[in-house]
Amino acid sequence: MAASVTKKTKSQIAERAHAAVARVQRIVRVLLPLAIGTALLILGTFFAWQAWLVWSAQSGAREADTVRTSAITAIGASLHQTLQRVQEALASPAVVEALAQGEAGRAAASDALAKALPDLKSVEFYSPALDEIIAGDLAKFGYAKAQMLMQAKSTAAPAPLQARVDKGKGPRLVVALPVRNGNAIVAFALVNMPFEPVLRAFRTSHISGARLDLRQGDGRGDIMLDSIGAGS
Repeated sequence: MAASVTKKTKSQIAERAHAAVARVQRIVRVLLPLAIGTALLILGTFFAWQAWLVWSAQSGAREADTVRTSAITAIGASLHQTLQRVQEALASPAVVEALAQGEAGRAAASDALAKALPDLKSVEFYSPALDEIIAGDLAKFGYAKAQMLMQAKSTAAPAPLQARVDKGKGPRLVVALPVRNGNAIVAFALVNMPFEPVLRAFRTSHISGARLDLRQGDGRGDIMLDSIGAGS
């Protein structure tokens, strides 16, 4: 009697174990393909994302090169136009005749230039020899101003235009150049013009796959003037 009960118990245990194994096998047959499919889907999505990133970077680089070229052209045209306007205004008889009187005529020359350039921000006139720099205090005068004026004096031509950013005033376009009466230099002028035309020229370019910065400097401690395109 005891042996029969033992055999029956072992048989039930074996049947139950076999049923459990069968259930596990059925679950594995169902879940294993699902798990493999999910893994492959995730892996495919990852590779697709990586491929999109590579394509986006390459596309953005090509777009940036094209937009940068057009932006440089537009900004160059804006700067040239401003410089030409300033030169023509400084060459007007009212300005030249006033500056021919020396320091006493600078106020009249400033008024005449303001009439010729309605968008003029400000102007400062200096002697033909730039005695104000040579005999003055450079720290008080301003190193950037002195550098531009001395460069204009050394070449007897306009110095490269620069943006000046002062707190509370926003950026301004600064032009340093000689004022001539015939072949003689009667003064040097430091002219401040609006910077907005340069920004408008820069912003006419459109870019989506990259970011384009408008900076001033030599790559070390550049001044950020504006930016267009992607924010990252």
